[in-house]
Amino acid sequence: DWTKGNSSVAQERRALVKRLTALRHAHPALFDAPLDWLDTGKPESVYAFRRRLPEGAITFAANISEQTVDVGLDGRMVSLVPHGFFCSAFSL
Repeated sequence: DWTKGNSSVAQERRALVKRLTALRHAHPALFDAPLDWLDTGKPESVYAFRRRLPEGAITFAANISEQTVDVGLDGRMVSLVPHGFFCSAFSL
């Protein structure tokens, strides 16, 4: 519904998409490597995946909910704010 395009929710989502796009362009592994979806136990709130390269991997998670969500990623608990994301790079 384009009539709601200037609402605060729409503006927050546009800001998130811009941040995700910038992150994607800054880290080619986010779009040019095999993708493994991760089970966060909260599929209605968090999307998470890992991309592996010969020299390492990147783990990415995005909170698509309106609430702060705690999930286990890369062996630690991560708290994701509403519409926030987590990115971690490590060597294999």
